[in-house]
Amino acid sequence: MSMRFYTNRSLLHTAQIDQFSSWAQAHGCRVEQVKGDYECLRLRDSKGIMIFFKKLSANSGGDLQHITIPSRAVALVRRFIADHRMVRQ
Repeated sequence: MSMRFYTNRSLLHTAQIDQFSSWAQAHGCRVEQVKGDYECLRLRDSKGIMIFFKKLSANSGGDLQHITIPSRAVALVRRFIADHRMVRQ
């Protein structure tokens, strides 16, 4: 799969991945089994599959910081972030 479909690498932090996964399921996505060491989440919706990858931060000594998300999932992740901001207020 071409990396041009994975444009956003800083929107979703690793600490949010479990919450996002649960939120996505509640909003119509199905969670599937990951394949390989670098995948951290696979979601399927009516349009197909979205694969989220682990990204190592160069500045953090190799600690996992952010998730690389597919371009098609950017709107979904932004809705998740907006929903969680509203809950905190």
